[in-house]
Amino acid sequence: MNTLWFLSLLTLLLGLAAQGQSFVATSTHGCEFLKTQVQDVETSVPAMLLKCDPKVTEVKLLATSAVLGGENAYAAFSLREVWAKTGASIVVNAGSTASFSTPMPAGLLKVRGKILNRVKDVPSEQHPGVLCLEKNRVRIIRLPGDGETITGCIDAVQRGPVLTTDLVPQKDGSSRFRRTVAAVDGEGNFLLLVTADGARLSAVAGFLYKPEFHVLSALNLDGGASSGLLFSIGGGQTSLIGNVDGLVASVIAIGK
Repeated sequence: MNTLWFLSLLTLLLGLAAQGQSFVATSTHGCEFLKTQVQDVETSVPAMLLKCDPKVTEVKLLATSAVLGGENAYAAFSLREVWAKTGASIVVNAGSTASFSTPMPAGLLKVRGKILNRVKDVPSEQHPGVLCLEKNRVRIIRLPGDGETITGCIDAVQRGPVLTTDLVPQKDGSSRFRRTVAAVDGEGNFLLLVTADGARLSAVAGFLYKPEFHVLSALNLDGGASSGLLFSIGGGQTSLIGNVDGLVASVIAIGK
């Protein structure tokens, strides 16, 4: 075989491989992560995508008022504080707050089987849904039609909208905010997407519903100033994206 031809072919194959998206496994929490870009029309938005198997990795919800209450100053209920307090390997924002000064949930919040806040009809939320955590399983439930199935959730948090495959830029009236989105794929894996900058809902839906991710359902969680992710990569290294110092009412915690 001609050496020059072989080297040219190898260079081409390596270049194609570099263009693909592949997850990197971590040693601290049994999850995988992918540093990527979400394309929002003409804008490329840096993002982080995490994939965890709930059958081997513990995924749970925490109410920040329960974890941090009584120990913190005014409006100091952040992802960074939950990270330090609990020792979790991954922390990410969940549902919205109903106040700019105290961590009051804006909708349903159920933790360890106890309802801390009931389902709310939030007029500004189109196509609301619930992230439902069961033992070894994660589901996304639409409201209000599937509301009765929430009783089977150990942990549950309300947000919206539920994202669909037919949400395209032409039908998208949303603004560009930093986004946190939860999703479930065809193998039962739990996925979390957090963008570093503002993106529209159609952009994150278009990204998650690419064939390579096999996503079955996705739910927009709290965004904007509350959107953030902090996680341990391994070997003492940590990575963060978005805002991990803002007020949050509830947190998804994974790992220890």
